[in-house]
Amino acid sequence: MEKLWHHVFYRELHVPPENSKVMHAVHPLLPPNYKERMAEILFESFAIESLYIAKSPALVLHASGRTSGIVWENGSCCSYAAPVYEGFPLKHATVTSPISGNMLTERLQSLFFKTGYSFTTPFELDVLDQIKKEICYIPQDYEQELEKTAGYGEGKVNYTLPDGQHILIGEERFQCPEVLFRPELAGLKCGNIVDTICKSIDLCDHEYRSLFFNNIVFSGGSSMITGLVDRFTKEITKRIKVNRPDVTARVDAMSKRQYAAWAGGSILASLPNLKGFWLSRDEYDDSGSTRVKYKFF
Repeated sequence: MEKLWHHVFYRELHVPPENSKVMHAVHPLLPPNYKERMAEILFESFAIESLYIAKSPALVLHASGRTSGIVWENGSCCSYAAPVYEGFPLKHATVTSPISGNMLTERLQSLFFKTGYSFTTPFELDVLDQIKKEICYIPQDYEQELEKTAGYGEGKVNYTLPDGQHILIGEERFQCPEVLFRPELAGLKCGNIVDTICKSIDLCDHEYRSLFFNNIVFSGGSSMITGLVDRFTKEITKRIKVNRPDVTARVDAMSKRQYAAWAGGSILASLPNLKGFWLSRDEYDDSGSTRVKYKFF
């Protein structure tokens, strides 16, 4: 972790850490000892001015102009649904899923391997990730889309690789992200995106469930896949129509939601009334890492 922060301060930002205030977005279920260790490194190795540790779903909601709602964030290593009420993530109702951005890239790698294309080096995996972002999509009807590509050859794209080679990409474009709705296609035994969000909301008090269904906010790189929002809205509406006919599901898909946590952090960090909530270097020197538990529970 120390090497990572050194790279950030001196190679990326080119700023002296001793004059820096650091706001760090973390996973809502991150264990306390990680936060303490991070504070220890930042204050003792880099002598930063002050630190604020914020839970990512709260920052995502700030970016959307809300203080309450449920965030579905798809990161590189995992995804999760986290309800947030008045700025506080509800830990007991946070539900994680192994369906991640990296897993979708691995799924695309597997699909290409079956057609004779091999992507194995780190550079080639980056190319796969770019293909996923640029041309993958989620159809409204998966079975119908399979029939179209098989029978009429529709939807195929001639993609140019960085070395100038051309490859024809067809049903892989939608078979890859379909895992978000059918995890079993990738051999996963877990709920899909709708299951994850509904389970999270069901773990909340009954009086807040309508609020969360009305304020579903997407975040993360894979949430940008074309067709995801429309398909999700269709699927969750079908699901809640049976048991919750009086509830409407509304999804906020911000245009640059892959940066939502960062955007929310920049908004929060600029608020003057946040001043007393930062952990200063003097506070840390007086109380050590135990102060982190009190400040950022």
